[in-house]
Amino acid sequence: MKKRFCLTLLVLGLFAAPLSAYEQGIRLDGGVEVSCLGMPFLYEEVAYKFASDEGFGFSVGARITEDLLFPKDLKFLYASPYLQLDLNNYYLAGGITISSGLMSADGVLPFVKTGVIFGDFDWGPGKGNIDIGCDFTPTMLWSVIDEGDPAGAFVGGLLSVFNMIHVYVGVTWFVPF
Repeated sequence: MKKRFCLTLLVLGLFAAPLSAYEQGIRLDGGVEVSCLGMPFLYEEVAYKFASDEGFGFSVGARITEDLLFPKDLKFLYASPYLQLDLNNYYLAGGITISSGLMSADGVLPFVKTGVIFGDFDWGPGKGNIDIGCDFTPTMLWSVIDEGDPAGAFVGGLLSVFNMIHVYVGVTWFVPF
């Protein structure tokens, strides 16, 4: 009986030890991003994070980006579901972007971001960090496109390309389960 009990404890210990080396939880993120043209955007994210103690992990989440200078005082929204790979404090994410209706739905619009987090502040039940990075989000610059002017359309398209590359600073809060 004693051997069976010890063997059972050993087997349970071997299965439970790897599970304790992982953490999972909800990650909330928000901040300000600016395109290469200086156009400001706000963003918010929510993600489910699963990471090991060795620094490897992944997250599945969604980012909402608001265009603060959209014409006619409207707030233009972009939703970007993504999958993120983490290595210590660095991350790389990719997904798609869905706009609030002005872009054609014929093609898939890519979303890519990379960055670094640092800080590890104790904020209540979780950890807070500063998040700095850059992303490629298909945000169009609609105010410069003129239908009757080919040169204006070319310049508008060129400016829209530079409006898609963003640099951002935000705050991340990870709450483990």
